[in-house]
Amino acid sequence: MSKKNAPALKISLASIGGRGTNILSRLASIEAKNCSRVAIGNKNALRYAQDIKHTIEVPHNAFLEKEKNAHLFDVDTLGEVSKDVKTKLEGSDIIFLIGNITNPTNVAQARQIAKMFHNSDSLFFYVSATPFPFEGKAKQQDALKGREILVSEVDGMLVVESEKVLSKGGSAIDAMTQVDTVIANMIDTVTELLHSFGVVNVDFADLLTTVKHAGNLYFNSVQASKNELEDIAEKVFVESYLDTSMQGIKRALYVVYAGKNVLLEEINTIGEKIKARLDDQSQIIFGLVEDKKLKDEIRVTFVGG
Repeated sequence: MSKKNAPALKISLASIGGRGTNILSRLASIEAKNCSRVAIGNKNALRYAQDIKHTIEVPHNAFLEKEKNAHLFDVDTLGEVSKDVKTKLEGSDIIFLIGNITNPTNVAQARQIAKMFHNSDSLFFYVSATPFPFEGKAKQQDALKGREILVSEVDGMLVVESEKVLSKGGSAIDAMTQVDTVIANMIDTVTELLHSFGVVNVDFADLLTTVKHAGNLYFNSVQASKNELEDIAEKVFVESYLDTSMQGIKRALYVVYAGKNVLLEEINTIGEKIKARLDDQSQIIFGLVEDKKLKDEIRVTFVGG
C-alpha cells in the first residue's frame, strides 16, 4: 500500500489539569487535521474546556491535593475515570499529553496515563514547559523531579525551556503562549512528516523506531534560503526552544523538504553536517520530500532521541 492510499493516522491531543487544558482550548484548529482533543482534569480545570468536545472529570483526591510530594507516589490518581481515559485514547497512533511538569499532582496523574500506553503500539509524547526563572527555585526543583519520574514512562518528552523564550524578548503574551506554538508546530510537522509522499519516504514505522521509549527528545524544524546552505543544519541544533541537548542521541530521523531543483550536492552537505553532530553509532533515517512551494529555500525537520 502506498503512502497516498494508507489509512490516516489517528492522533489524540490530550491535556491533564488546568494549565494543560487552557493550552488545549487554544488549539481548536488541530481538529481539522485529523486530531481529536480530550481534556482531563478536576471540575476547576475543566472550566477552560468549554470548546473541547471530549472532557473527563477527575474526582477530587484529598491525598494528592495535600501531599506536596504527590509525584513520588505510584498510586491510583484517576479513580473511577481511569477506564474512561484509556477508552478515549486507546487506538490512537500518536498521543500528545499536555501537562504541568511543575505540579506534583499533575505529574502523578500524567504518569498513570502514560503507564496505560507504555507497552502499546502508540507513540506517547508528554509536552510541558519549564517554569520561568522568576517563578522561584522551588518550582524549578519540582520540574526536575517531574521530569525524572516521567522520562522513563513516556516515549518522548518535549519540554519547552521558558528561559529561552524569555531571552528572545517580545511581548509578554507571546512569551507565555510560546508553548502553544511549539505544540502546534510539532503536531503539524509530525502530521506532514508522515503524510507527505516523498522521493525518499519516511513513515510511522520510521518514527516509531526513532522515538519509542527514547525519553528526552530533541526536535526542531527550520527553513532557510539555499544561499544559507552551510547554516541550515547548524540552525537545526541551535535554534530549538526545547530544554534538551544533542548529547546522547542514538536514533535520529530527519527529512529535507525542497523544490524540484535541489541538488544532490546540497542534500549531501546537509546530511554530512547532521552526521557530524551525532555519534558514529547513531542510527539515522533520512527522507526527502519535494515541496513545490519551496523554490530557493530548503526546510529540515529533525527528531532525535
